[in-house]
Amino acid sequence: MVKILQSTAMSSFTKKTVSTGTAWEKRASCARAVRVGDTIHISGTCAQGETVTDQVKAIFKVISKAIQKAGGRGLEDVVLARCIAVDVGKHFGEIGDAFTQVFDGTGNQPANTLFGGYLLQPWMKVEIEATAVVQPVTGRRTVFVTSGTGRIGKEVIAHLTQSGQFNVRCGVHNVGKSEYLKKLGANELVEFDYTKTDTWPAALAGVEAVYSASLDPLLEHHIKFSAFLGTLGNQIKHVVRVSCMGGETNTASYNKDIHVSRPGAEIPLMVQHYWMGEKCLIDAGVPLTVLRNNFFMNHLLKTDVENIDGEGWFSNPLGDTRNSFVCTNDIGEAAAVCILEGPAVHADKFYDLTGPQPQSMSEIASDLSSAMGKKIEYRPQSFTEFEKDFGATRAGFFEYLCNGFYSRTSPDFYNITGRKPTSYIEYLTTKGAAGETGLEELRQANLWKKGVDAMKEASAVKA
Repeated sequence: MVKILQSTAMSSFTKKTVSTGTAWEKRASCARAVRVGDTIHISGTCAQGETVTDQVKAIFKVISKAIQKAGGRGLEDVVLARCIAVDVGKHFGEIGDAFTQVFDGTGNQPANTLFGGYLLQPWMKVEIEATAVVQPVTGRRTVFVTSGTGRIGKEVIAHLTQSGQFNVRCGVHNVGKSEYLKKLGANELVEFDYTKTDTWPAALAGVEAVYSASLDPLLEHHIKFSAFLGTLGNQIKHVVRVSCMGGETNTASYNKDIHVSRPGAEIPLMVQHYWMGEKCLIDAGVPLTVLRNNFFMNHLLKTDVENIDGEGWFSNPLGDTRNSFVCTNDIGEAAAVCILEGPAVHADKFYDLTGPQPQSMSEIASDLSSAMGKKIEYRPQSFTEFEKDFGATRAGFFEYLCNGFYSRTSPDFYNITGRKPTSYIEYLTTKGAAGETGLEELRQANLWKKGVDAMKEASAVKA
């Protein structure tokens, strides 16, 4: 993980220091990179790899991330690379070829110095030091929005368009049926399907940033797509992923085999899946921001619309437990801010997003009554009946909504956007950037349907 250690004023320049947390950085009191003004100095770097080529490529991934964290674009900004090789006479040709492979497609040909020398560990074949100068960005960069037809995706499109900083490309299954996204500001609509790998290269051509979201049943395909993003190397500057809190092992130490309230049970499979969706992007080596969300407000009552409209009631097992449900408009806004501010601010950051207060089902019913102008009643439902309606996987997730795990509120949305999260009553009655209120969105398409286990096939995917 790359992190900012300090940023201090130096005459008319700002000094920014970037760390990757290695033992040597701590022992030698040194940094991975130091930026003064527009110049970034990157320390000599080694990385594991079976061959010289493998090590060169791995080293430049570290260097690229450090440059991005210091506010640069990546390898496009490198002006000088100095390479020490243990056996320079034997490997100079392979090193040159590896450099060509690394910088191919960046439009950059940096100056280069290669010399022989002794390195500290037997596995080390090369060490590379670099200097970069941050170049001004010309023209609008392209961001690729997956799941642009979803509630959050539409908010991301609208917010990014309002900024004017990005060319917004939206991936959709059917371009002809998605023209309405252009009214929200999408500049391009391209065919994209997680299950069709042949749609990936064209959709990502020239893309620098990716908003990543996928339905739960598409996890296996998202994992493959994430690996593909990793093969694009320095092209992808930033990925912002929508996820859920509770299963992560990088910033916390959750054990998938230990349920928080039921002895002998695992963490809910859906929570495990969210972490798997993050980890594959971490493993791909892309600069990553993750928005770990509480349960979505818009998923809370969609399966009860007929009862709400016809008979004035809804049911589920959540009862008196208070959960800080999160507004999907807020998730879209936070994702857009992270994309706009870029990896220099948000790479390798993992944010928990919640609502401003935990609420029980009776309190949700009261807010819904106020928004609809009629009395709406909450009727408790047993877990047995809920599992019959939606399957064991979703029921397992709702168990975490009943045991208090998702009750807490987080300051992260405020820290990203500078404002308090949206309340449930505000969600129901206030239009988001895409122009819809929560009440209007309540009646739109939904993955979950009573009598259908939407997670039946996906439940076979295990960590």
